[in-house]
Amino acid sequence: MKFKSNWSIILSLCLLTQPSACRKDISPFGTYIDQKPAETEYKEAIIVYFKDKNNNKYTLLDPSSYLSDKAIQRRKIQKIAIDSTDLPVSRKYLSELLKESEGKLLNTSKWLNYAVIHLPEHKDNLEKIKSLSFVASIKTIGVHLPYQEPVVPPIKNETPFAAIASTNILDTLKVGAVNYGKTYGLLQQYEANLLHEKKFFGKGKTIAILSEGFGYLDEKPELIHLISEQKIKDSYDLLYNRSDISTTTTNGNNLLAMLGAINPQKFIGLSPKADYILLRTDQNGSQEPFYETSWVAGVERADSLGVDIISSSCVYGVKFNQPQFDMKAEQADGRSISSRVADQAFKKGIITVQMFPQESNGITFILPPADAKDIITAGNINKRNKPLWNVLNKPTADGRIKPELAVLAQEITVIYGWGDSYSTSDTPPILAGLIACLWEALPNKNAKEIKELLQQTASQSTNPDNKLGYGVPNFKKAYEQAK
Repeated sequence: MKFKSNWSIILSLCLLTQPSACRKDISPFGTYIDQKPAETEYKEAIIVYFKDKNNNKYTLLDPSSYLSDKAIQRRKIQKIAIDSTDLPVSRKYLSELLKESEGKLLNTSKWLNYAVIHLPEHKDNLEKIKSLSFVASIKTIGVHLPYQEPVVPPIKNETPFAAIASTNILDTLKVGAVNYGKTYGLLQQYEANLLHEKKFFGKGKTIAILSEGFGYLDEKPELIHLISEQKIKDSYDLLYNRSDISTTTTNGNNLLAMLGAINPQKFIGLSPKADYILLRTDQNGSQEPFYETSWVAGVERADSLGVDIISSSCVYGVKFNQPQFDMKAEQADGRSISSRVADQAFKKGIITVQMFPQESNGITFILPPADAKDIITAGNINKRNKPLWNVLNKPTADGRIKPELAVLAQEITVIYGWGDSYSTSDTPPILAGLIACLWEALPNKNAKEIKELLQQTASQSTNPDNKLGYGVPNFKKAYEQAK
């Protein structure tokens, strides 16, 4: 108590000695001059679904105004038509909605045709919003509390950190344990070393990584070549709608390193010549239904930018700060917003590799988006290709087999940290990176064909179960069968 009391006195003294620190100007009468009014307190978040996309400045005749060239090209190659789901939500509807709600726009979904609005505290009556002619329905998703984690200052270095090597070294680097270090074991486990030996490193493919943050990448010599070679095509924080992710958490750095790092004799990424999109869609230590909408926005952003593969280390549905929003086991049937968007991404020619949570306190069933119908959920095995003891071993609520494939989730070789990883969040990039290499080797295959090929050539393709799915993927077998 004494310690707490002393700090209270010190804090009070500091405040007393800084009477005008937050003021722009003070008049002789004590009033504030040119001060911005106090910001409205925003509290509840809602999803507003629209009836249609009318009154829209975007049209199907000009897809280049809302899709990148690479996104359009992916659709052409896979013979996927551009349709109304690709159109952004109506800007006119958004404008009228924000005017009536007095809220802030958090994000939108073109595929599900909705907007997520942060309402001011005084706006607790939704009837006027529901009565807008273009509104189909409203769903409340609880109180949204934007929380900025403490920022760790970047390292002050007089000269920029230099890359250890460029991707050019891969053209002559011999594939093996000597040059690859512990990474070579990952290639061997899935017989993917053949792809690297044939110089398939994921070139031409773009992988989006959805995680909790990617801070301080310019301080990582084994990753700096990705910056200097402009292989990071986009980065964005979907939680706070900002492009600067430089001081976000570093949880996603191991995921990126597993894919793109170059440090000869120690670590070579699994798809080191691929391009990358880094998207923050989740936050450690807090959980809200809003975060799932951030994941949806991240997937749709990745689609618009032309991504081929998504590596997702996020799940949603339980352990919310507001437990009344926790989902039940019977709801894990692929109909949550993230699961529906994952399936829609597949229809647009994108393969999503999704983390598969283990059974633990509070997690006893498959969580979205892992319950989606058309993604690859990465099951959890050890180095002996055996399922971990705490695998869920359950189908989805509608009876489908999960996971699709089995991937190492124990003793995973990572660069950053105090040894190997035992986290299921580090499983998706293993599969995502190797798929990029295989897809580069088989450029005429579409997303559906690549997914089916991997399942058909996996270790238990004829007898799938809810522990390993179709089994451990065999990339050599997949490549040779397709050729």
